[in-house]
Amino acid sequence: MNIIFEGIDGVGKTTIINNFREDLEKKKEIVRYVDELTQDSPISDILNKMLSDDPFFMLDKSFPTSIFESLLLAADMHYRQEKYKYNDGFNLYDRDFLSILAYQKQILKGDYSNYMEFYKPFKEIVAFNLKPIDLLVYVHAPLEVSVSRVASRDKREFLESQKHFLLSLKSAYEQELIPELEQQKVRVLKLDGRENPSYNISKIYSEIGYEKN
Repeated sequence: MNIIFEGIDGVGKTTIINNFREDLEKKKEIVRYVDELTQDSPISDILNKMLSDDPFFMLDKSFPTSIFESLLLAADMHYRQEKYKYNDGFNLYDRDFLSILAYQKQILKGDYSNYMEFYKPFKEIVAFNLKPIDLLVYVHAPLEVSVSRVASRDKREFLESQKHFLLSLKSAYEQELIPELEQQKVRVLKLDGRENPSYNISKIYSEIGYEKN
């Protein structure tokens, strides 16, 4: 079962994944945690450096272009998808194709006035031959909650430009990407990241029809 967890930074997504994973393991289920970046791909070192330089995906422009970055992320996602074809157990994806589309669209938009000429075919490349999605979990929270959590976690001050970037991401998810998936009949579960993780996990179990003992 492929379950993808999506959401902007600071919504509590990773906490929910970790708690869900631990609970499944206690039930002796086969569980695989799939990180947003592949650690053994030919471009792993480049991607790790890129993200460690700037957790907001290149706001400091330390890499050549947003097109270069976008194609690297898409290549890594497809490498991961083609190499790891899991058919049993629970495969928990901590971000996946939606994050690439949401984040990269905002960055491309800031770099190119005609960004849609690249973004439209790029979106098709990212979405090409996707693995089956049994459930997409979208974790959300008010922007001020996300900003406060990330600032506390990373011990950093937020610039107004970074707050605006997060708001743009939130809009991309909620006004474009999630509605498109729902129109395609992909099962989407929306969770409030302010709720207790145990409550949110019980909602996941209910959605997939798994009896939580």
